[in-house]
Amino acid sequence: MLSISQGQLTTDALAGSASRGQTPDADAQIAQALLHSDKERYEHQVVVDFIVEQLRSLHLTPHYSPTPHLLQLLHIQHLHTTITAQIKSAHLSGEISSGLSEEISLKISPLDILAKLHPTPAVAGVPREAACRLIRQHESFDRTLYAAPLGWIDTEGNSEFVVGIRSALINGCEARLYAGAGIVAGSEPAKELAEIKLKLQTLLNALV
Repeated sequence: MLSISQGQLTTDALAGSASRGQTPDADAQIAQALLHSDKERYEHQVVVDFIVEQLRSLHLTPHYSPTPHLLQLLHIQHLHTTITAQIKSAHLSGEISSGLSEEISLKISPLDILAKLHPTPAVAGVPREAACRLIRQHESFDRTLYAAPLGWIDTEGNSEFVVGIRSALINGCEARLYAGAGIVAGSEPAKELAEIKLKLQTLLNALV
């Protein structure tokens, strides 16, 4: 998610997932295992580092917690980090020919930021260009709108975009559901497939 309101940017790193428990005790144990999993924490940190680096490349100053929190949904829970930045404070400092310093204010549009952030490692990979080439070579379907940024911008530069994951394309009486999983060192195919099925559960419950 990317939201800009009155010059305040808010975005999220959401990567690293686990199921919900059937009881409060089981749920708490799964949550703690997720928070302390080296594999899931690494998957999450890759996304955080990418977003922070891209925002800094636009001369923004990101603010975020060094440790992720949990975002708990009905069927699944994720490692989650909120990242904020003040767009109005973005500026460059330098020297002009006379040797005097000057400050140049930058006007950054929401689309400039979106172009830097999309696609994140959560839906592509790093290095981004190499990951996108690999996806095009090996994925067996056209993503169309899947994983695309969907949203709006008003005349004041306020905006909100979401990433079109866990989505459905409905055509008459047929629906095609989309979801994915992050693949990193330590990923196990059976567990990643189970995670994808878990992510699709909410859509399935709404349609079936």
